[in-house]
Amino acid sequence: MDDATLRRVSIFKSLPEDDLVRLARLFKEERFKEGQRILPDFAEGNGECFFIVRYGAVRIHMENEDDLKDAHISDVN
Repeated sequence: MDDATLRRVSIFKSLPEDDLVRLARLFKEERFKEGQRILPDFAEGNGECFFIVRYGAVRIHMENEDDLKDAHISDVN
């Protein structure tokens, strides 16, 4: 991912250019098909994943332990 893309993300806007360039090198761009699960089980990620949605939309669900149904958390466009 390039530093110009990261600069458009609000939490990175104030970073110095050198830090932004270094951070951009850590990101890996991936593409997903419509309807494809990005992270099958939230626990599998262990907080090691960070997603930036450049195009399209993402629906976020989390399994509700009480009734084992997916709970809709948010939509990101």
